[in-house]
Amino acid sequence: MTADAPFLLAIDQGTTSTRAILFDAAVRPVASHGIELRQIYPANGWVEHDAEEIWEATLACCRAATRGIDAKDIAAIGITNQRETTLIWDKATGTPLHHAIVWQDRRTAERCRQLKEQGHEAAVAVERPELTETTALGAAYLAGLGAGVFRDFSEIAGAVVLDRRFEPGLNPQIRDGLYEGWGRAVGRVRAQHPHGV
Repeated sequence: MTADAPFLLAIDQGTTSTRAILFDAAVRPVASHGIELRQIYPANGWVEHDAEEIWEATLACCRAATRGIDAKDIAAIGITNQRETTLIWDKATGTPLHHAIVWQDRRTAERCRQLKEQGHEAAVAVERPELTETTALGAAYLAGLGAGVFRDFSEIAGAVVLDRRFEPGLNPQIRDGLYEGWGRAVGRVRAQHPHGV
């Protein structure tokens, strides 16, 4: 940031709400606005959001959080979102083809269970930061990186203190052996039932 552009705007588009937060040059929040999102439940275990509603809420939150601030005074905009929520839209018109399928949706639970049984989950490390309410702040830090406030990721990483790191504990050779065994078992079932179970 510079004296000419002393603000960062972070958009936190979450599961239950959309929020925009304006940060000053010291990365302190100076203004914020949030709007709750309507949850759509078309079937048991299914969770969706209206994509147009998300877009309108994002615009409204940004306008409210930056009220009285000129756009030229914002050095950068960072966004954090639901990550696993999925949305498809028409390439030519930009119109959503369906509601967004929210990360809480259970319609793919069976496929996820299969991947877990195949041993894919055991290869993923998980890090938990000491400060867990970091989504909007993280977006602000990344926006600052893009605007040149921070030289590189190491300056940002220095501000993150890990509480714990969970490493996969299963030996890769054992994991691969279990996966191969699972594959053989599936092959036997398929051979006995070639048209499905």
